[in-house]
Amino acid sequence: KIVARAAADTLSPVVLELGGKSPVVIDENIPEMDVMARRIMWGKTINCGQTCVAPDYVLCHENHFDGFTKSLVKRVEEMFGADLSSPMSPYSRIVTTAHAQRLMDMVVEAEAAG
Repeated sequence: KIVARAAADTLSPVVLELGGKSPVVIDENIPEMDVMARRIMWGKTINCGQTCVAPDYVLCHENHFDGFTKSLVKRVEEMFGADLSSPMSPYSRIVTTAHAQRLMDMVVEAEAAG
């Protein structure tokens, strides 16, 4: 709202990306973790994850946590290979070293903040 108001005050054209967070909920009654992992990874990786409906986080019932994480790792390896650092991996990359460093700095800052 603040950005839209500021743009309106100065008559500046603006495009706002208003996509929200997209949670995935895995409750007790999910029978197929492999199907769930495949669907989540498809949604998260389509267009390199740059869609407003890409899953941002998973809320997983504790009874399914181990099975889900195993299925998710399996699916990532099927899609991109076990070595994501390989130049041959089809996994998307950060555009430049400077961008990668900026992201790493954010991780360090977040970890330091708890």
